[in-house]
Amino acid sequence: MRRSLVVFGIMTASIAGGCGEPTTKPPSRFIKAFSPQEAIKRSYVQAEGKKPPTVSGGDTSSGGLGITHRSMSVDLSLNEPAASEFLSRVKNETADQLRKNGARSTGEGSGNDEYYLEYSDGAIAGMVEIWGIRGADDNYRVIIIIAER
Repeated sequence: MRRSLVVFGIMTASIAGGCGEPTTKPPSRFIKAFSPQEAIKRSYVQAEGKKPPTVSGGDTSSGGLGITHRSMSVDLSLNEPAASEFLSRVKNETADQLRKNGARSTGEGSGNDEYYLEYSDGAIAGMVEIWGIRGADDNYRVIIIIAER
């Protein structure tokens, strides 16, 4: 099984690489300009005596088969009752940044402590996933992943 996956991966890369056209498009304006700090700042009210949010990651990279992705996480203090409302505000702020950067929303959805937004920007199609993870006490982590092709 493992060998067949390796062979499949090599064949797929060979076919994609031999088409004569570049396999990656330039990233959209949104993926380059998205600011998780801005989305958090507009969505989060820091409780007195609590530490400010810490943002990690955020680098944009291009992988094989023309996929560009960016991921980041934000650690903050947030009590449990406020978490779902906060995550909804982060989703709305992210959707606003999508529109401001010229992308068109093509779909969205949600689940328990997670949201996703689908978008297009010309020939580029992308998706943003946002979810929250509860830690000990009031520790809360928001993870945002953007992928486009």
